[in-house]
Amino acid sequence: MSLYSQWKTAALGGDQHLLEWYEATDSWTLGYNIFADVWLRTNVVESSVYIHVDTFYPASHLSSGI
Repeated sequence: MSLYSQWKTAALGGDQHLLEWYEATDSWTLGYNIFADVWLRTNVVESSVYIHVDTFYPASHLSSGI
């Protein structure tokens, strides 16, 4: 298993949102660390991760102002 696959398994919750701590399924984070992947165009993180993040946060945290 590649390091990326290990990260993806540990860093994503069941509904595919980014976890604040690895495998802490009751946590979430905004994913500042993946910003560099977009900004530097390294394309390490799969586009499916960004799609899940884009759909999870507006639907789940709109009321909290995030």
